Order: sequence, then C-alpha cells, then structure tokens
Amino acid sequence: MARTIPPLVAGQPLPPAALSRLRSLPDALTSRIETIAAVSRESGVPAFLVGGFVRDLLLARDDRDLDVVVEGDGIAFAQRLAAAVGGRVKVHGTFLTATVVDPRGFPIDVATARREVYRTPAALPEVEASTLEEDLYRRDVTVNTLALRLGPEAGYELIDPFGGQRDLETGTLRALHADSFRDDPTRTLRAVRLEQRLGFRIAPETLQLVAEALAAGAFDRLSGSRLKAELAKLLGDPVALSGVARLAELGVLRAIDPRLAMDDATTARLHRLIESAVPTWRLVLMALVAGWEEVDLARLADRLLLAGEERRLLTGFPPRLAAARAALSGEPAPHEVAEALASLSEEEIRLLAAEGDEAVHAWVRRYLEELRPLALAIQGADLVAAGIPPGPRIGEALRETRAARLDGRIAAADELPYALGFLVGRRG
Repeated sequence: MARTIPPLVAGQPLPPAALSRLRSLPDALTSRIETIAAVSRESGVPAFLVGGFVRDLLLARDDRDLDVVVEGDGIAFAQRLAAAVGGRVKVHGTFLTATVVDPRGFPIDVATARREVYRTPAALPEVEASTLEEDLYRRDVTVNTLALRLGPEAGYELIDPFGGQRDLETGTLRALHADSFRDDPTRTLRAVRLEQRLGFRIAPETLQLVAEALAAGAFDRLSGSRLKAELAKLLGDPVALSGVARLAELGVLRAIDPRLAMDDATTARLHRLIESAVPTWRLVLMALVAGWEEVDLARLADRLLLAGEERRLLTGFPPRLAAARAALSGEPAPHEVAEALASLSEEEIRLLAAEGDEAVHAWVRRYLEELRPLALAIQGADLVAAGIPPGPRIGEALRETRAARLDGRIAAADELPYALGFLVGRRG
C-alpha cells in the first residue's frame, strides 16, 4: 500500500521548560550530546536525537538512552563520534546502524535515516537509506516520532512532523498508518508497555488497527525470537501486571497461545508475586502458565523458541514445585525444607512463595532469610587436620553437621566434635 508521508516540517524552538531540563542534565550526558552536535557541525552531516529521549524530555521524565539518526552515512558518523569520545564502535551493517560505547561504557546508538519495506506481514523489514521524515514515519506511535536537531546548524530545534506534541499533551498513543500492526505485530506489545508506563491511552482508531491485525493472524506469522524479545521486555517491566491485563483485554495473549489468559487465580498470583519480588520476565511467564499441562508448556516453549535453561524452567517447573510443596507439608524439619528447596531456581522459589499457602510462604521466607544463608564454621580441611583421611565421608559429615545446625540440635561451637563423632559412628 502506498503511503503518503508529509514533507518534513520546519524545526521549531524547543519549549523553554524542555530546554531548561536539557541544560540541567548530568554533566556526563550533556557532554555526550554536545559532542554529537560538534561532530555533526564538523562533518556537515545532519544529526538528530530521536525517540524516547526527546519524548521524555518534553514529559519531564528521566531517560538517558541516546538514539541518534543522521541523514547520510550513519556508520561513518558513528566512527567519527567514537574517535571524538575516545570510545569504540560496533557496526550492524545490515540495518545501517552502529553502537558507540564511550570509555565509561555508556552506549550511543547511531543509525542512518532509513525507510523500511515489509515484503510480507510480520517479517523483518528490508531497510535502505532515506530521509529523516521516512525514518520517523516507520516508528510505532506519534509520540515516538519527535526529533531534536543537533546540527549541522548551531542550536537545538524540535522536529514534529506527525503531531507528537499534541498527543503528548492529550496522553494519546496513535499509530502512524493503517498497516502498522500488520507490518510488525510487536508494535502492539510496545504500545501496551508504553501505555502502562506513561499512563496514556491507545487511541480508539489505533485499537481498531490492533484488532484488525489480530483478526488477520499477524501474530501467527511473527517469528518466535522476535515475539520472545518483545514479550520479555513487557513481562520484565515494573508495569508487567497491568501490561499483561491489557494484553488479555485486547486479545493479544490468546493470539500468542490459546491457553494464555488472566483469570482471578492468575491475577492474584501475579499480585502476590510482584509485591514480594522484583519480577523477571521468566518469573512472570511462569506465573501466567502455572497449572498448565506439560504438552501445553512445551507448545509455548516451541512458540517462543526457548532453549537451554529457559526451556527447562518453563516446561519442568510444575512437577518440581509439586515435589517441594509436598516436602513442606506437615511438620518437616528445617533441614528437610532446605534440601527440598535447594535444587529450585530463584524463579521457582519466588513462585512457590506466591501461591497463597501461608505455611509454604512462611517456610520459603525462613529458607531465604535463615536456612539458605547458614554456613558452617568448619571446612573439610578442619576434619583432615583432625586426622580424618580425605574422601567422600568428609562431605557426608559436613552435610550431616549442617543439617544438625539447621535443626538447632547443635551450636556453631559444636560443629567439629559433631562431625568427628559422625565419622567415628557417634552422633553428638
């Protein structure tokens, strides 16, 4: 479909409040921006800060990620910038981008202004060098199309070709064109994440475009690696709970997997989880699928192209939690609790604690705060020094001694005689 892109509007002065915030940024960040502007002026290459930094500058929000677009050879510009800051550059030639890392490890992303062509829906786009207006038009929502001209002219100018300032003022997230979510379904996840982080609302006509993309099966054509990458950003965000609820409301969860849903039990589990720990994306995903059968978990792991530890966690955590839950029932000794939980991952332990069983929660809390940190005062070398020959029995004695410490049967001062007593067939 042909798209009509308006000519690039003339730059306008940065609003006074935003200019004041720009000038009051930390010195290190201000220095980097000034260096980018200086390279632009010296090389005669137009350079712009774009995206989240400019948006958040106008919203008086903190954002220190610098994304630079240049009209010209972005990779050559990045190499000049790396030399100017005394850093290094990593080139991503396929996408006409590069990342400059300064001596402090701070990254600056630099891209050639480019246009995207989607040969098929949900596929990776083909990119080619273009103009700033084409580059801004390929973005997800209007509030991310704002740009700050750094050079080659002196001074800073705000570029707003698609009404981003207007939508910032009304708290609206608006897609730029009708094919946005068909071309790239991950834009739906990004829009939801941004909506929850900023407290904005997705415009009704944009929600209709999301619905049309879902009805057309756009997510079915999306690669597992791209879906996983964008889903991980949302699930690992502080707004994960509200973000997942919004995905469910829009029908996106079911487009990812027909069993994904936000029922009352899942919502309560996520609430407890997020209240008790900083969520990771793997932890939130596991909370979403707790109670699923192995075949369903394997299907989701396949869809997200999970491998290694990530796949092991997702496909195998229910039976491991069931075994731990059984070990914690009744009146277990503390060392039995420690043994039951020691083999679990951090995600599994946190998920177990969020299940709502008060007795289990109390044991998990005690394990994390008291049982797991307990370290013996003695080591194998102490037993060897006491005349015990090296061998596997030393490890057994240390494990038995730690169990006695965990259960409160001995104090730290009793560890050595207890271990020696175990080795000669006596229990202290």
